[in-house]
Amino acid sequence: MKILVVLRMIPDSAGELELTSDGRGIDREWLDFQLNDFDDHALEEAILLKEASGATVVAVAIGEGSTRVLQMAVARGADEAVALEAEADGMIDSRAIASSIVALARSKAADLVLCGVQSTEDLFGQLVPYAGALLGWPHVSGSSRVDIEASALRVTQERGGGIAATYEIALPAVIGVQTASK
Repeated sequence: MKILVVLRMIPDSAGELELTSDGRGIDREWLDFQLNDFDDHALEEAILLKEASGATVVAVAIGEGSTRVLQMAVARGADEAVALEAEADGMIDSRAIASSIVALARSKAADLVLCGVQSTEDLFGQLVPYAGALLGWPHVSGSSRVDIEASALRVTQERGGGIAATYEIALPAVIGVQTASK
């Protein structure tokens, strides 16, 4: 099994923010960037699945500072690292990057695409359904546990009020990770 895990770089929320000269956006020139927390959980989930099944993990980073994050991903157990270009000084638009993720998933013959359920630049968590729809694969967001069983996944999805639902999904699939398995 080959797992593609998406790692998006986002502005560090603890850093100082300055507006652009027109007052309509954030000046990104001096921003510090960090790995999106949910994508960090997706990386952890990919490594756990690798340990459980012998899968291969391909880490894909998008955004400023991605080289540092890819080094960290390989140190944590990713087998391959790929940097994708994002528009300079722009937000990471889920619809725009979905086609790049899909093309990479196809070229790498991925069986599973994991990414964080959302990011500060994707509050509605659209990357998972966009990628799933473009690939024609089943997709689930809000997962808190992913287990591999033969050629299928058992995915636990968080619901409100402490309720969880578990689904069996055939591979290939796209999963939005809310938190990595314990």
